[in-house]
Amino acid sequence: MKAELEIDEIDRKLLRILVADAKRSYADIGKELGVSSVTVHNRIKKLEELGFIKRYVAVCDPNKLGRNVVAYTLISTKPGEERKIAEEIANYDEITEIYGISGEYDLLIRARVESIEKLNEILMNKVRPFPGVLRTHTIFTVFCVKQEVDTGL
Repeated sequence: MKAELEIDEIDRKLLRILVADAKRSYADIGKELGVSSVTVHNRIKKLEELGFIKRYVAVCDPNKLGRNVVAYTLISTKPGEERKIAEEIANYDEITEIYGISGEYDLLIRARVESIEKLNEILMNKVRPFPGVLRTHTIFTVFCVKQEVDTGL
C-alpha cells in the first residue's frame, strides 16, 4: 500500500498543525482535533516512523541574521557533471536550494547571503572555477511576495 494512503484526514490536519507550530502541546492539539493527547502522541510517532515527519526545526528570520540578499543562479555544466557539481555546491551554507533542471542550463541554485559582494565571492571563487562548470547566470530578487516552507500539504 502506498504511504500516502496510510494516513487519514486527522493525520493531515495534525501535520498542518505541526508545520504551523511544532511546539504545541499534545493536549492542545488533541482539543483542536477532537482526540486525546495519547492519540496525538501515537499518531505523531506513526507519522515519524512512516517518514512523513522528517525532523523538527526552528525557522529563523534570515533578514534578522543579516542575510538580506537572495539570488538565483543558473549553471550550465559539462554533460554528466551536474550531480557532482551540485553535491559539491551543497556544502556551502549560503546555498539554500539546488535543483537539477531541464533546458539550456543544468542546475538552479538559490543563495541567501549578507551582500552582493559575498555572493560574488562564492560564485567567482567556489562555483565558477569548479571543473565542469561552463557558465552561470545570476538573478537577484528585489522583493518577496510569498515565501513559505514547502511542506507538501
